[in-house]
Amino acid sequence: MPRRSFIFTSLVALSFTLIVQGCGVFSAVGDAISSGYENSLTYFNVYYNARRAFSDAETEIKDAAKANAGKTTPGAQPATIPPDAAKNLDLVIDKCSNILAYHGKSAYVDDALMMTGKAFFYKGEYSKAERKFLELITQYPNSPLNLGAQLWYAKSEEKLGEYAESRKNLTGFIPLAEKSGDGDLLAEAYSLMGWIAVHDNTVTPAIEFFQKSANAAESDQLIADAWFEIGQLYFADGQFQNSIDASLKVESHSDDVYQIFQSKLLATRAYRNLQLLDKALVLENDMAKDYRFKDYLGIVLLERANILLAGGRHDDALNIYLALDTTYAHTETGAMADSRLGKYFERTGNNYVKALYFYSRATSVPATSVLDDAAHKVIALNLYFKDQQEISNTDSLMALALKADSAGARRDSLAERGKDTVAVVKDSTKTAIVVPGRTLSKDSLNAIEARAAAGLGELFYTDLANPDSAIYWLRFSLMHQYVEYSAPRILYMLSELASSDSGKTNVTSKEFQAQLIKDFPNSYFSRQLQHLSTDENVKAKVADSAADAYSVADSLIDSGRNEEALAALRLIIARYPTSPVAAKCRYAIGWVYENRLTKMDSAAAEYKLLIKQYPTTPYALAMNARQLDTLATAPVKPETASQQNTPQAAKKDTVQGGQTNALNIKQNSGKPPGVLSRRAQILQSQQGKLKERE
Repeated sequence: MPRRSFIFTSLVALSFTLIVQGCGVFSAVGDAISSGYENSLTYFNVYYNARRAFSDAETEIKDAAKANAGKTTPGAQPATIPPDAAKNLDLVIDKCSNILAYHGKSAYVDDALMMTGKAFFYKGEYSKAERKFLELITQYPNSPLNLGAQLWYAKSEEKLGEYAESRKNLTGFIPLAEKSGDGDLLAEAYSLMGWIAVHDNTVTPAIEFFQKSANAAESDQLIADAWFEIGQLYFADGQFQNSIDASLKVESHSDDVYQIFQSKLLATRAYRNLQLLDKALVLENDMAKDYRFKDYLGIVLLERANILLAGGRHDDALNIYLALDTTYAHTETGAMADSRLGKYFERTGNNYVKALYFYSRATSVPATSVLDDAAHKVIALNLYFKDQQEISNTDSLMALALKADSAGARRDSLAERGKDTVAVVKDSTKTAIVVPGRTLSKDSLNAIEARAAAGLGELFYTDLANPDSAIYWLRFSLMHQYVEYSAPRILYMLSELASSDSGKTNVTSKEFQAQLIKDFPNSYFSRQLQHLSTDENVKAKVADSAADAYSVADSLIDSGRNEEALAALRLIIARYPTSPVAAKCRYAIGWVYENRLTKMDSAAAEYKLLIKQYPTTPYALAMNARQLDTLATAPVKPETASQQNTPQAAKKDTVQGGQTNALNIKQNSGKPPGVLSRRAQILQSQQGKLKERE
C-alpha cells in the first residue's frame, strides 16, 4: 500500500474514533467557547434592554411635561412622572445593577453608571444619582461620558440645595466644556449657573449666565429656554422693555407651543406694566387668533380684560370677566375671572356685597392659584358685615338708652306734680328701655361699639387694603374707648397708616407715636417704637423702588410662577433690607411656601426669620398672634351677604376708596394676602375655608 494512502486511512480512522468517543480531547475548549459566546450575548441583551428602556422613559417624561404644560394648576405640586416611564426607570436601575455586579470590567460599565444616575435623577432620588455620577467620574476618568457626568453631578448638587458646591464644580467644568467644543454642554452649564444665581438673589449675574447660555447653545430649544428665562428675570426686576425684547425672541427658536404662549403672554403683561396698552392689545389680539393657542384662549381673554381695565375701560373689562365666569365656570380661568371681579368691586366699585359674591364663587373651584386669596377675602368680608351689623345694633341700643335717660330726667322733674303723672311717664317709657336679657349701660355699649369699630379698622388696614376707612374706624374706636388693652395697638396702626400717606390724616405719624409713648409708656408697642431707627430720610428714598419691585414679584405670584416669585422677593430683601416692604417680602416668602408649595418646614423657617428680623412690623406681630393665640375662643360663624344687612342699611363708612395701604403694597394684586386680623386667623384655623354661598 502506498505511504500517502496509509496515512490518509489512518487519519480517517482516528477522526472516527474521536467522534465515537465524544470528542473528549476538545470538549473543554468547546465548552469554553460556547459559554463565552452565551455570556456575551446575555450581557449585550441586558445592556440593550436597559438602553432601550431608558430612552423610552426619557422620551415619555419629556413628552408628558410638554403635553401637560398649562393644564395643571399654577402653584400645585409638581406632576409625578408617567407610570410607564417610572416602570422603565426601575427596569433600567435593575438591569444596570446586574451589569455592574456581574460584568464590572466590561466596556459598558461607564454607560451603565450614567444611565443609573440619570434614572435616579428623573425619579427625584438626587442623593443616589449624585453617588452614581461621582462613581463614574472617579473610576473612569478617561471615559467619553466623564464630562457629561460632571455636569449631571452638578445638577444633582443643585437639586439637593448644595449651591456652593455646585457652583464650585461648574466653575471648574466650564473651561473643560469650552475645550471640548460641545456647545450644548456648555450652554447647560451656564444655564445651571444662572439658576444658582437666581437662588442667591443676584439677578444681574443670573441674566448674564443665561445670555452666555443662549450664545453657546447649538440646539434651538436650549437657545429658546435661555431667552425665556432672561425674559422672566427682566420682568421680575422691573426691566419691562428688556423683558419684552427677550421674550419675543423665544418663538424663533422654540417648538414648544406652551413656552411660546407663555413668552408672548409675559410680553403682553410687560407692555401693560409700561402702560403701552395699544401694543399690549395688538399682541393679545394676535394671540387670540393664533390656532396654536386655542387651548389657552380663556387666559388670553383674561389678559385682554386686564388691559382694558388698566386703560380705564371698566365696562368692557367687566363684560369679559363676566363672560369668562360663565363660559369657563368651574375652571381655573373662571375662578381667576371671579377673583378679578371680586377685587374690582372691593377696591374700585366699593361694593362689598358683590365683592363677597364673586370671591365666594372663586372659592368654589378647588386647587386654583386664587383659592387661598379668595377664601381669605371671604373671611374678611364676612367679618366686615358682622362688625357693621354689631355697630348698627349698638347704635340702636344707644339711642334707646339715651331716650331712657331723657325720660328719666323728665320723670324726676314731674315728681312734684303728682303721683299719677309719674306713673303715666313710667308706663310710656317702659317698653322703650326693655332689652332682651339685661339692660346695658352706656359704657358697656361704648365698649361694644369700640371693639367692633377696631375690628373694622383692622380689617381695612390688613385685609381689605382701604387705609382711609381704616383710619376712620380706628379713630372712631379710640373716641368710644381709650383703654390700656386696645388703645396702644390702635395708635401704632394709625402711626403706620399716617407714615404711608400723610395726606390721609391731619395727625402725623410722629404725633401718634408720641401719644402712644406718653399715654401708654409700658405697653409693648411703646417699647418697640423707642428702638426703631429715626433715619426716616433713608427709608423714604428706598420706599418707592422697593414697592415697585414688590409689585413685580406680586404679579409672578399671581401668575403661579412661584420659584421666580421667591427669587424676586429675596432680591428685594437683599436690596432694601431696611424698607418696610422687606418685612412684607419675608412674609410673602413664607406664605408661598405654606400655601402654594406646601413646604411647611420652609414656611416655618421664613416666619421665624420674619419675627427675628422685623419684630415690630404688623406681619411679625400677626405671626406672634398666630403662634401664641391658643385661647379656646368660640368660632365666629361667618355670614354671607344674604344673611346680613347690606352696607347701605348698615352704618356707612364716612370715607371710601383709598388705593395705598400702610406698607405701600400694590393694591391691584392681592397676593399674598395681607396679614389676617386676629379674629380672622381664629376663624380660619377653626373652620377652614368657607364654601360658596349664593
